[in-house]
Amino acid sequence: MAAMDEDVGTRIFSAFAHWRVTRQTEVVVPVFTEVLHHESAPIRRSVSHLFARCGPAPPEMLPVLQEALADRDRSVRRMAAQVINAAEAGRSLKNPP
Repeated sequence: MAAMDEDVGTRIFSAFAHWRVTRQTEVVVPVFTEVLHHESAPIRRSVSHLFARCGPAPPEMLPVLQEALADRDRSVRRMAAQVINAAEAGRSLKNPP
């Protein structure tokens, strides 16, 4: 499966595609968790942006997002906060930044 690919971009987007089709968290949560710990801020920003596009975050994703609130990159922290707030309100971000 592409979610196990060595290329981080391939893993991110295949996990996101899996989520969009199946709404099952067993693939997306581990991949997004791993990538949110990546050393590259642009990569962490990419996955935080995709979190926003996933729709209301399922409960399994909230611990990862809460951890991202402490990220050293301001954009990652802001996106995590927005996704958490939207999830708590039971909605998704319509147009994530």
